[in-house]
Amino acid sequence: MICRVCGAQTTLFQQVDWVRTEDRVLSERAFTVDTVTVDVYECAVCGHIQTENLLPADFYDTNDSSVQGYGQHIHALDTFEEKAQKLRRHTGGDALIEIGSGFGAFLLTAGKYFAHCTGVEPSNTYKSEVFKEGGNIQVVHGYFDKNIRLERDYDAFASFQVFEHLEDPLTALQLLYSVCRENAYGIINVPNGLQVFEQALYHQVILQHVNYYTPMSLCTLVQRAGFIVEELESDVAAIEINLYCRKPGVSVSMNERRAQDARHLKEYLSGKKVVIWGAGAKAITYSALLGAEVNITHIVDGDPKKSGGYIANINVPIELPSNTSFADADIVLVFATSYLDEIINRLKVEFSFTKRIVYFGERGAVLA
Repeated sequence: MICRVCGAQTTLFQQVDWVRTEDRVLSERAFTVDTVTVDVYECAVCGHIQTENLLPADFYDTNDSSVQGYGQHIHALDTFEEKAQKLRRHTGGDALIEIGSGFGAFLLTAGKYFAHCTGVEPSNTYKSEVFKEGGNIQVVHGYFDKNIRLERDYDAFASFQVFEHLEDPLTALQLLYSVCRENAYGIINVPNGLQVFEQALYHQVILQHVNYYTPMSLCTLVQRAGFIVEELESDVAAIEINLYCRKPGVSVSMNERRAQDARHLKEYLSGKKVVIWGAGAKAITYSALLGAEVNITHIVDGDPKKSGGYIANINVPIELPSNTSFADADIVLVFATSYLDEIINRLKVEFSFTKRIVYFGERGAVLA
């Protein structure tokens, strides 16, 4: 059997008996469960573990996986907010795509941070649930393959518990690469196959899972598709791997980068009442990019010594942050990014600010 990740020849690793053929709640009583023996193969080159696909071709058209672990589902919901925020912080654009959006739990969360969210989902059951939300969320019904039709390119991407199901994961990732813009950032989440077999977690071997990724094989797959691996984390409690990666961008000169930043800032801030938080060195540098058309109503800083002073190009005195500072603001532009988490928390909790927060990340203007 050929490795789905690297193309090398695999060898028979072990045989797992009593693998159930049903993975959903039944509509009537059943005193026996159909099972099969599954051959498991291992790749000596990249460490990938895989099985043959024994499912019918249309299995995912109507599958709802209604017996999925409730605890694992709740664990995922608890982390979706954190993951969506992380994608937002590392992304310079407003469009996100999720491969295999399911009932839409992550897609709905991401919709709070991205202006355009697209889910691709083959199941009619899942699709109908997400579509009820509407707004800035779109679900494309179908498999993520060469026949899919998408309306835009994307700045961020996500996939949770999907790539373990795919017979051709490399082609799917290459397609994802092609619909992403340069510097697009995203997460690939899969079960930790190394943990499953090292700990003999036989209940984690199911027919729907034809790939059991190890950290090395998942990195190999992502890199073969053209992405750069930026971070790999193992969630032992959930038996999962979270891999964060990025599509490479074209190198630009400092002058080109400055022009891009100026353009992005004006796109975000045009026609809005803007409050700047932070009157340090970064504010002095970036203030030159704003232009006279940006309506700055307040500039705040937590250092009392700066109050009453000014920064270049901004004819507004510096003040300590207060409720008055943000009362009429449409956007808060954060230059003091060393204290970003603290500032965002104060804006939301102390000042009840619910509108847009923009800051400068390592790749330009970013919506928090």
